[in-house]
Amino acid sequence: MKLFTSSNLLHEPLIKINEWIEEAVNLEVPLPHAMNLSTVDDLGQPSSRMVLLKSISDEGMTFYTDYKSQKGQMLEDNPNAALNFWWAKTDKQIRVEGTCSKISSFFTFLEHFLMFYSILGALFSKISFFETIASLILK
Repeated sequence: MKLFTSSNLLHEPLIKINEWIEEAVNLEVPLPHAMNLSTVDDLGQPSSRMVLLKSISDEGMTFYTDYKSQKGQMLEDNPNAALNFWWAKTDKQIRVEGTCSKISSFFTFLEHFLMFYSILGALFSKISFFETIASLILK
């Protein structure tokens, strides 16, 4: 199963990010696509949490969030954010700063469909429903 998708990248910073993530994948680093996302609230108070990279393209890097969550609300109020990848096994890290924007409503629908599909798949596999729900909630 592919952890994240990447399309034909043309911009050097994104090419390097993709190369380093692929290096971590090849070295079997656990969750090589995990990244720390930092945002700030309306008072300038920072907040950080881990999210998973879902795709990387010349358009940017995509991660999913609930628009109604604290993270979603912070990004709505102030779309400036920072990301940090770190892989101890490779002794490398990447820091990215930029502005976040919502993906199209089609992709929002697709995200919810895929989450529903993964829950259904878990119901009929060896993984328990509660473990799957817990992992989705923790993300």
